[in-house]
Amino acid sequence: MAKILAGVRAIPVQIRFGCEVLWRWAFRRNRYRLLLLSFARGGFLRTLQLLWRLKLTKIIAVGNRFHFSLVEPGWPSTAYDHYMAKGGLNLDAAGTSWKKQIDLAILAVTRRCPYRCLHCYEIQNLAETDTVPLEHWTKLIAELQQVGVGVIVLSGGEPMARFEDLVLMLRSGNKSLSDFHIHTTGHGVTAEKVRALKEAGLVAAGVGLDDFDRRRQAEFRKSENAFDAALKAIHLFSEAGLFTYVNMCLTRPMMTRENLRKFYYFISEQGASALQLLEPIPCGAYAGAKKESLCSAADRSTVTEFFLDTYRGQWKTAPAVYYNAYLEAPRHLGCRMGGLSHLQIDGLGNVKPCAFLPVSFGNAFKESFTSIYAKMRQAIQHPLHTECPAMQMTGLIQSMSARGFDIPVAYDEVATDWQSVLKSGELATKQ
Repeated sequence: MAKILAGVRAIPVQIRFGCEVLWRWAFRRNRYRLLLLSFARGGFLRTLQLLWRLKLTKIIAVGNRFHFSLVEPGWPSTAYDHYMAKGGLNLDAAGTSWKKQIDLAILAVTRRCPYRCLHCYEIQNLAETDTVPLEHWTKLIAELQQVGVGVIVLSGGEPMARFEDLVLMLRSGNKSLSDFHIHTTGHGVTAEKVRALKEAGLVAAGVGLDDFDRRRQAEFRKSENAFDAALKAIHLFSEAGLFTYVNMCLTRPMMTRENLRKFYYFISEQGASALQLLEPIPCGAYAGAKKESLCSAADRSTVTEFFLDTYRGQWKTAPAVYYNAYLEAPRHLGCRMGGLSHLQIDGLGNVKPCAFLPVSFGNAFKESFTSIYAKMRQAIQHPLHTECPAMQMTGLIQSMSARGFDIPVAYDEVATDWQSVLKSGELATKQ
């Protein structure tokens, strides 16, 4: 038996995974009714074609599991089985009845944070104390899992600032339905806390690190300890056998070919398995900034070239890189906010289409998430093949904030403008 298992493990993971998908499609149709192969319906074969075209071909091995992206549970696992059963592999079917799975939900489970990062998208919600009790968050996690979420990210603020509750939130979640990640600056991470998080069910950690230069990192995160805390966290999470990746908010000094390459080598040496590139958006602490001052067309071109390079030549076996601004560009997958792929719930319970678009469809602590989600899906029925909606609506939201409206603004207050964004997306899709 040991020789048989060793032989199976020697088969390339792509072949093993493909065989498992085909076997479930052929012999377990009752359990996997939404596991499709069809190109026309956006099924698995169409997904493979898209992933190859978009260069998302790296597979990350962590322990006995493999990670194909940041928005899927690790495979093999019962959570991944559930993901397949809910249509998670039907990438091009987003917005249809063939994909019922929310890939990623980010929960800002604490309002506390010792940093005041220049880009913070939760800046309006940060506070010295938490006002949302633990039981509200555990109930919401259960609701999300009932709807179907592949990856639940516990974020903030700084989630380590609410460590004891963080452990209880992790323990409350059903690990057979979802993988759990945290997003942290690294502040307060110790070996003992990492062990406790892993024992509670944590699968992955995304650590915020934006620069290889200690001084620039300190200035960006407004903390002299930001650089060392992030590096320590990367080492500890990686050494504990957790899927460890870096969340990098792109800044002007770093958006050069030389610095991006240097940073890529640097995080690889620290033990990170992947890098997520986050393009700055004029909202949160960046509200009021001109988008070209944050990331120009030339900057975007440089970052795109770097991203594509990491899937070629000598970097084929290096850490995976994910650049959502490229992947969800109009000519590629289109924007998949609002649960088509991802959504965010802020520190007060407001359900937002994504972390960068401060529009609330309702408060999950005052009404059921299911009803809020239905409203959101009615407003966002398909991927938008147009300029980022957060970019399109930033001027309107900033003017409303200046006039005294709460941020995030209620969807009903911007519904007419929202429809204009949707129509531009529909026209782009038809063209």
